[in-house]
Amino acid sequence: MGAVQIGQPALQHEELNLGSATLSVTVQIYDIFHLHELIDYCHERFSFVRAIPNLVHLSIPDYFNVQHLPNDLKQMATERLIALRDRLVQAWRTAGLNQIDSVLTYLGMGEHAPSAPRSTTQV
Repeated sequence: MGAVQIGQPALQHEELNLGSATLSVTVQIYDIFHLHELIDYCHERFSFVRAIPNLVHLSIPDYFNVQHLPNDLKQMATERLIALRDRLVQAWRTAGLNQIDSVLTYLGMGEHAPSAPRSTTQV
């Protein structure tokens, strides 16, 4: 198979001998409020991509950790994720809901306490 040229139509997954694919997405402060858009896009656009990606909590660098969100924003993110989960259940699209449940659990774990700074001594 040759290189794909700009302007050519994208290859279909069958042409690439790709039966299915799974996306892995980091969940962090800047995207927690838009996960529903990604999941909706996967549901609407692809038949070969697992509709709910692996959702990986981003904790390095520490300031991206969603547990740093103020409580009102954590509540807003929780409400959006619960609404998304409920909508998926009503549409019988339940494969992968454990990924959303994991994010909900992580958000509800309380305040994030960053690691204590390490002190070093010269020997």
